[in-house]
Parts: sequence; structure tokens; C-alpha cells
Amino acid sequence: MLLQAFFFFSASSIRKSIRIKRSDLIAVRRNTVGIFRHDCANALLCKNTLLKRSLPSFATSAMARNHGSSEMNFIGWTETALVANRMRRICSMPSRLDRDRLIEIGLSYIPPRCGVAAAIRTAIAAKEQGLDLAAAREAVVKVSEPTGWFQAPRNVGFVILGWLYGGDDFGKSICDAVNCGDDTDCTGATLGSILGIIHGGKVIPEKWRRPVGETILNVAVSGFQGPATLSELTDRTIIAAKKVLNDNGMPVAIVPDSPTDLSRRSELRLTDPKVARGLWSRSPYRLVYEMGPARATFDYVKDPDLRPGEPRHVTLLLENLTPAALEAEVRWKTDAGLTADAEADSLTLMPGEQQRVTRTVTQSEVPGANRVMRGSVSVSVSPRGKSVEIPFAFLCHARNAGNP
Repeated sequence: MLLQAFFFFSASSIRKSIRIKRSDLIAVRRNTVGIFRHDCANALLCKNTLLKRSLPSFATSAMARNHGSSEMNFIGWTETALVANRMRRICSMPSRLDRDRLIEIGLSYIPPRCGVAAAIRTAIAAKEQGLDLAAAREAVVKVSEPTGWFQAPRNVGFVILGWLYGGDDFGKSICDAVNCGDDTDCTGATLGSILGIIHGGKVIPEKWRRPVGETILNVAVSGFQGPATLSELTDRTIIAAKKVLNDNGMPVAIVPDSPTDLSRRSELRLTDPKVARGLWSRSPYRLVYEMGPARATFDYVKDPDLRPGEPRHVTLLLENLTPAALEAEVRWKTDAGLTADAEADSLTLMPGEQQRVTRTVTQSEVPGANRVMRGSVSVSVSPRGKSVEIPFAFLCHARNAGNP
């Protein structure tokens, strides 16, 4: 997720405190805004073959080097290297200046010594030193060895290489990123999204658009009714965007009739060290629930993984968001084979107060095979609060040679 979140924040942050005409918006999905059609399945390359700039329909297979052992089972993939959408004009900006500035903004929101930052800076340095793409790729591979393949540092570095070495050529940029290998569906999709956000649909040549069309075909994501077309995906994205903007008090308006107005973008503070430090300190294992006058945050603290005889601590943070005292009742429930060291807690939260409850969860049964065990923590707040039930789950391990 960091791969997409990093760039989406960078590219979209330039639009705070502005007005955006609804028809100028684009749909940006987590990994894909275009799904390749079945009738193009014969336009595939053999595994380990580099993509050619002149063959965009082949490039959409997203199966360049190092993408695993799927043996070109293209129809089973819902994420493609091609990110072509009904992306429309947003604004005219000099791409190179915007590119460097956006990368700078993005770097300011991640820890300066993290793996992603190291890979990005390595890619930039390689370009500045005049290395060719192959040598630059090797430099990124080397600096990202601590995390290895199919992880954010290496793949974000490959996205940056495609962006830097592709210049203003959409096809070359996508192919350069994808030809670096590894998680090619994500790198191509991410860079395509960035270019579309900055330049609008005009940056995507017709030979890249034509194979995709408007239809979305999906065989790997289930449990909900997916959008049938890119137009429908765009509409859904706009609805979600309006809610997110409203819920977070963002100074952005999405309007149907007024023209896009970016005149105040120079007033925006696009980097904020305090906000950045707050992002870095957040646990990646937490679940946050809003309860009206209160907020409940469940935190696994580390990977939700349990082994026999190894107790695990989890935390529940309750925050009073009001100027009046609140009463909170907490109830812990677990499946058979999983126990918590307490079943109930009662707390009084003074105005603005936070209280943290720490509980120990233990695997009390040893299953014959690894399996998931579940539980929940129910929280109710009064007065005027609502109740929430926060589910949690642990992978519980069987006893074996590595688990005496």
C-alpha cells in the first residue's frame, strides 16, 4: 500500500485549497484503473521478454522479468501494467519541475532513513550521474537488498526510474518502469496513475488507450459488485473522494459546473515536518473506530501471529473527544483455544483524556495445523456514545519441530 499511498499523496496534495470541476477528475484505484480485455489475451509476450516501446498492447500483460511463475496466465490477473483511463485535463504544468517537486514532497512524508527513501534517492543519484537504465536498476536492487523482491522499497525505486528515464514519453516511462522487473503490475499502474494525475488524458497515446477501452473485467476480486466500466469507477471514486474530503475538513470542493481553479495552490503548505513525524509514529497494526464523542483504537502492536506458550500483548486506546466526562465499558471475547487475561474493563474518561488498556492474549490450545482464531472487543460509551465491536484475528500455529 505504501507504493500507491506515497505517490497519491504527493500528486494530490497540490490540489488542497482549490476547486476542482467534477469532469476534470480521474479515477485512481489502489493498483489498477484499467483492466485488459479478454480478446487481447493472445497479444502476450513470453516470460522474461522485455517490453518494447512500439508494442503497448503487449506491455499491458504486466509480465516482465521476475514476476513469478504464473506462466503468462494473463486472464487471471486483474492488475495490469497499463494504466489508461478516461483521465481528463486537470492542469497544464511543466512536467520536469512538477516531477522533481512532487518527489521532494513525497520524501518529506516518509522517514529519511527508511528503505523507500534510500531507493528513491539512489534512483535520483543514478540519473544525475548519467548511468544508463540497466546500471541504475542494479543500483536500486543493491540498495534495497535488506527487504528484497516484491517489497515497497525496490518497487518504488523502479517507479522513480521509469519516471526519470522516460522523460515526457508516456509509453517509454511505463516500459522503463515495467522492464525493471519485480512487481510489474504495480509499478506500471502506479507510474501511469501519476502521469495521468499530472497531465490528464492527453498524455496517453491512442495506441495505449485502444486495447483497454471502457470495460472492466475482473476474475480475482470478489465479495462486492465491482464497477462494469471505467466511467462507473470514476463516479464511485468521486463519491468516495467527496466523503473523505468532508470527513477530514479538507479545503477542496468537487463541483459539477464551475471550472477548475488552481489559483491558490501557491498558498498551500505542501510539507509539514510535524505531520510527517506523526505519520511515522503510527502503528501499522492498528484499527481505528469513531464512536461520536469518543474514539477507540485497537492495536496488534506487531504481526497478528501466535505460537504456543508465547503470550501476546494487544492494546485498546480510548479517547474522549468532548469537554464532558464519559463512561466506557469494554468486553473481551475470544474463540475456543484463544484466551485474554481479562473479560471486562470499566473506565471513566475525563474531558480530552486518553486511556490505554493492555491485555495479554494467549493461544490456549495447540491446533493440529496452523489456523486462524478470532475474537472481538466491544466498547460502549455513555452518554450519547455508540457501541462498536472491533474484530481481531490471530494466525495460531500448530506444535511442530520449530514449535516445541
